[in-house]
Amino acid sequence: MENTNTTRIYIALAFAVFLIGGYYIWSQGTFKTAEGPVATTTLSATEGTFATTSVSSGNAAINSIVTTGNSGYTITALPDKNAAKAPDYTRPLVFSASVNAASRAALQSQFTTTVAAINKDKYDFNMWINLGTLRHMAVDEQGAKEVWEYASATWPTNVASFNDLGDLYANYLKDYAKAESNFLTAVKNKPDDTNPYRNLFTLYYDAGYNKGKAEAILKKAIAAAPKAVDMQVLLARYYRDTGRTAEAKAEYSLAIKNAQSQGQTDLATTLQAESSAF
Repeated sequence: MENTNTTRIYIALAFAVFLIGGYYIWSQGTFKTAEGPVATTTLSATEGTFATTSVSSGNAAINSIVTTGNSGYTITALPDKNAAKAPDYTRPLVFSASVNAASRAALQSQFTTTVAAINKDKYDFNMWINLGTLRHMAVDEQGAKEVWEYASATWPTNVASFNDLGDLYANYLKDYAKAESNFLTAVKNKPDDTNPYRNLFTLYYDAGYNKGKAEAILKKAIAAAPKAVDMQVLLARYYRDTGRTAEAKAEYSLAIKNAQSQGQTDLATTLQAESSAF
């Protein structure tokens, strides 16, 4: 009987050790970094194995380290040399004298909402874009640039911040080279979005930055988005305005057929009248 009791005690102790050890392994076995742009991490293990994974979730990156083994894991965060430093999103709006009192009040209200949203989620992409827009509408162009450049560095495959920066550089800061660079990045990130193409055409032709590229950018847009009637119309008008009448009429014809096929009958009628006028 005494031996049996001793055996039971040993079994109970062993089970307790198993539970404690199992909990230790479980509690030490998985590490996950915070969502959003994160620093690079390194992992050293005195015993066991580890694996790293990286997946995309919306506009944020989620990096995780999954470990197996039974002891001694150390994670060290390393500075991410490519990480952009966030500007002070709480900095009050700076209004130009040209912004009237009613507009200031409306912008201030939206600013308060935007700051609250970023406080809740530092990687809320849409709110960062909104913040840049609010600074732009307050005619704080340097503030808008700072915000949109941060968004571009943090979410390098988006379209909105690059398109916004292109517009800012083209029409307000008058740096055409940077405007072109940002518009081209927007095109690369989403080839079927026609807005950056239109902006590039305006930059090349209307602003006179490089008229030799105007035709090619519209053809590239049409190839990427063949249902975009507006790109065909721009090309038809370009041909018309440069005296290339036969090419203009041919392009108008394509635009009219495209509009009709999409049920845009009013637009097709307008284009027919426009094409017949020359």
